[in-house]
Amino acid sequence: MNRNLNKNKLDIKWFRKPTASDRFLNFHSSHHNSIKLNIIKNMTQRVINTTRNNEQQQIDLNILKEMFIKSNYPKKLIEKTMQKCLQNSMNQPNINELNNNKQKPETKFILSLPYAKGMEVLKRKLE
Repeated sequence: MNRNLNKNKLDIKWFRKPTASDRFLNFHSSHHNSIKLNIIKNMTQRVINTTRNNEQQQIDLNILKEMFIKSNYPKKLIEKTMQKCLQNSMNQPNINELNNNKQKPETKFILSLPYAKGMEVLKRKLE
């Protein structure tokens, strides 16, 4: 994390422990392809959500790409999946905007009961 005095912001980058092996599930393992694809998607999304500075984000994505290559992922699959994640993140509205625009239901009352056997039935009826 660095302080950006020009923009009066904190520049956050993707953190990896110094002891990290920089390896993922090997692409040639006997796991289903959806698992391997989701590893690429989830890690890419983590970098996108964490790193706000565009230059640093590109550096982190390149590091991530190299980590996948070390784990025998096909280069085309990596690039295609990462590109799709980047496009999806650009098309999604800011999470803060969503929270501000969402109408919160009015809470009329709250009832807190201790757990006792059979309480699930009462809970369903009260809901």
